[in-house]
Amino acid sequence: MLDSRLKEKLGMNIKSSDINLEWKSDKSKLLVTLPTYDEAVYEFFNQDEYSIKTVANALKKIYLYDGEFYFNDFWDNDIPF
Repeated sequence: MLDSRLKEKLGMNIKSSDINLEWKSDKSKLLVTLPTYDEAVYEFFNQDEYSIKTVANALKKIYLYDGEFYFNDFWDNDIPF
Protein backbone atom coordinates (compact mmCIF):
# COMPACT_ATOMS: atom_id res chain seq x y z
CA MET A 1 0.00 0.00 0.00
CA LEU A 2 2.87 2.37 0.79
CA ASP A 3 4.37 1.59 -2.62
CA SER A 4 1.24 2.82 -4.40
CA ARG A 5 1.11 5.95 -2.23
CA LEU A 6 4.67 6.80 -3.22
CA LYS A 7 3.74 6.40 -6.86
CA GLU A 8 0.54 8.44 -6.49
CA LYS A 9 1.87 11.32 -4.41
CA LEU A 10 5.46 11.57 -5.65
CA GLY A 11 5.46 9.84 -9.02
CA MET A 12 8.25 7.59 -7.78
CA ASN A 13 8.69 3.85 -8.03
CA ILE A 14 10.19 3.20 -4.63
CA LYS A 15 9.45 -0.13 -3.03
CA SER A 16 9.05 -0.52 0.68
CA SER A 17 11.95 -2.99 0.49
CA ASP A 18 14.17 -0.03 -0.52
CA ILE A 19 13.66 1.64 2.86
CA ASN A 20 16.73 1.54 5.12
CA LEU A 21 17.10 2.16 8.84
CA GLU A 22 19.95 3.67 10.85
CA TRP A 23 20.13 4.67 14.49
CA LYS A 24 21.29 8.28 14.96
CA SER A 25 22.75 8.39 18.46
CA ASP A 26 23.29 12.17 18.32
CA LYS A 27 19.51 12.62 17.93
CA SER A 28 18.40 9.48 19.79
CA LYS A 29 16.10 8.74 16.88
CA LEU A 30 15.83 6.22 14.12
CA LEU A 31 16.67 7.54 10.65
CA VAL A 32 14.54 6.13 7.83
CA THR A 33 16.14 6.54 4.40
CA LEU A 34 14.97 5.99 0.84
CA PRO A 35 17.00 5.63 -2.36
CA THR A 36 16.77 9.33 -3.19
CA TYR A 37 18.42 12.61 -2.22
CA ASP A 38 15.35 14.67 -3.16
CA GLU A 39 14.50 16.88 -0.18
CA ALA A 40 10.87 17.15 -1.36
CA VAL A 41 10.48 13.41 -0.83
CA TYR A 42 11.67 13.61 2.77
CA GLU A 43 9.60 16.72 3.43
CA PHE A 44 6.54 14.85 2.18
CA PHE A 45 7.23 11.81 4.35
CA ASN A 46 7.92 13.85 7.49
CA GLN A 47 4.57 15.63 7.10
CA ASP A 48 2.33 12.87 5.71
CA GLU A 49 0.38 11.27 8.56
CA TYR A 50 -0.42 8.16 6.54
CA SER A 51 3.25 7.50 5.78
CA ILE A 52 4.29 8.16 9.36
CA LYS A 53 1.61 5.86 10.74
CA THR A 54 2.36 3.10 8.20
CA VAL A 55 6.10 3.12 8.91
CA ALA A 56 5.51 3.36 12.68
CA ASN A 57 3.23 0.31 12.55
CA ALA A 58 5.77 -1.64 10.49
CA LEU A 59 8.62 -0.72 12.84
CA LYS A 60 6.58 -1.85 15.82
CA LYS A 61 5.46 -5.10 14.20
CA ILE A 62 8.78 -6.13 12.64
CA TYR A 63 11.39 -4.66 15.01
CA LEU A 64 9.33 -4.07 18.16
CA TYR A 65 10.48 -0.44 17.88
CA ASP A 66 8.07 2.11 19.29
CA GLY A 67 10.28 5.20 19.48
CA GLU A 68 10.77 8.35 17.50
CA PHE A 69 11.96 8.31 13.90
CA TYR A 70 12.32 10.68 10.99
CA PHE A 71 12.88 10.52 7.26
CA ASN A 72 15.98 11.95 5.63
CA ASP A 73 18.71 10.94 3.22
CA PHE A 74 21.52 8.66 4.29
CA TRP A 75 23.94 11.51 4.93
CA ASP A 76 21.44 13.44 7.06
CA ASN A 77 23.45 16.64 6.66
CA ASP A 78 26.58 15.06 8.12
CA ILE A 79 28.78 16.29 5.27
CA PRO A 80 31.21 18.79 6.81
CA PHE A 81 31.34 21.17 3.84
